[in-house]
Amino acid sequence: MTTLQKCDAKRPHCSTCGTANRQDHCYYEEEAQRNLIQSLIARTRELEGRLAASERDRLSTGNNSVSPEVHVVPSWKPPVIGPPVPPAAPEDMVERMKDFRTYFVQFSQHAGVKLPSEAFPAFLAGDPFVPGVPPVLLHGAQLLGCAAWRDIERKQCQFNFEIYERETTLMLLNEEGHSPLVVLQVHNCLMIYYFVRGLVSEGMGQVQLAAQMVRQHGLRFSPLGSEYWNPLLPPPSEAEDQAAALSHLLYVCVSANLILGWPSDLGVEYEEEFSSVLLLYPNLSRSYLAVARARTALLLQRTRRLATDFALSATCPWGPPSQLPEGPVQSAQLSEYWSLLEEVGLNLATINPALVRASMSPDQRIAVHGLKVCLIVALTAEAGLHHIASPYHSDSKQQCLNSVLKLTGIGKTHTSGLPAL
Repeated sequence: MTTLQKCDAKRPHCSTCGTANRQDHCYYEEEAQRNLIQSLIARTRELEGRLAASERDRLSTGNNSVSPEVHVVPSWKPPVIGPPVPPAAPEDMVERMKDFRTYFVQFSQHAGVKLPSEAFPAFLAGDPFVPGVPPVLLHGAQLLGCAAWRDIERKQCQFNFEIYERETTLMLLNEEGHSPLVVLQVHNCLMIYYFVRGLVSEGMGQVQLAAQMVRQHGLRFSPLGSEYWNPLLPPPSEAEDQAAALSHLLYVCVSANLILGWPSDLGVEYEEEFSSVLLLYPNLSRSYLAVARARTALLLQRTRRLATDFALSATCPWGPPSQLPEGPVQSAQLSEYWSLLEEVGLNLATINPALVRASMSPDQRIAVHGLKVCLIVALTAEAGLHHIASPYHSDSKQQCLNSVLKLTGIGKTHTSGLPAL
């Protein structure tokens, strides 16, 4: 956690940023400070004028006594800087939040919110009647976009839109009549917002509410059932939207299990059913970040579980044929190992081209950030698998070292400064 130092407000950059060699990241709330200084100067000039007028009156009348009015100075309070109320004009608010909506469009894949392409112009314009984007989702999107805008631009909103959007989103979410998919998408936006702000308890609360709602309404990765699936026809757009939103929720649940050791709120059945996404939605699996992150996190989870199983095994699974153990349990572990190694390799073969393609576009900086995180997790799973066999196999040891070196190289260049969404 970064320690905040006091700013001495020097120009062109403060002493703290100069010492830390961060001159380019030194920003000031110019308007707030300028308004306060101007108010103080105006008040000082007013008092000086009143004092001079009082002295002239005293000298002109020949009265040497000090007028009591000179000492009677009305009490003055500095102007209130924040948090102010958002502007009253709705069209003004819509225009001011355009940057937030633009940032949300770039971060929408991080939240598993798949907006219809035909709705993008109306959504960016702030139209509250966009088909497929109800007001509760519009406000949730603006909230997440505001958080991203603040972290990337390192600026403060002139009006406290963030509090306004958060309270509006929570108020609208409590109303009835929303579709389960929209509720899930809004929960996804809220959980990321709370995580970015460092409010882990509130974020996990949104995860639990989302998982409870998903189970209550029976949302699945394959809503139509495998008996209705036709590989020659594209899947319905609503089914893809639901798979994208569920993928993000699954990713958060698996990550909480990997990092904090918390049990998944969705359950094992959703982890097993996720494998059908690759078959039902091939385009979504290759190009959508939320799906790639869920798949990568699940592979790392399976790798750690398999490593634990091998560590608890009393016999070595690799060695001369005469020393190889027998039994169905050991055979199942070896089958899982080779199957998992192949899946990790295929996942890397999907992420690497997508990362190279995105890095060639200057406007894909946020996508590159997310894909690099995916690649780091995928390489961690690959290194973990090779490490299992490294004590008994020299090639596996070398492969493990290669994966670690790739991780080191990515870590040296992964300094984009974007929020950890």
